[in-house]
Amino acid sequence: MQERLAGRLSDLDDDILEAFGSLLPEGDYLPSLLRVEPRLVTPGQEGDYFSGEQVAGPRWICIRPTITGTGG
Repeated sequence: MQERLAGRLSDLDDDILEAFGSLLPEGDYLPSLLRVEPRLVTPGQEGDYFSGEQVAGPRWICIRPTITGTGG
């Protein structure tokens, strides 16, 4: 299996799905074969997820209720 995974895969056959599926908890999964090409980015520059997409995501504001009154 190690030799097969070290090379290029053109599809996910039953042997591969069984080997990795046995490591996962019971459930429904959609196996996918993706081609990923990593690239080096400089923090704060073009392509930096944490200064781009993550910052532009939804904003959540947590409001803590303030209790006022006179104590007895």
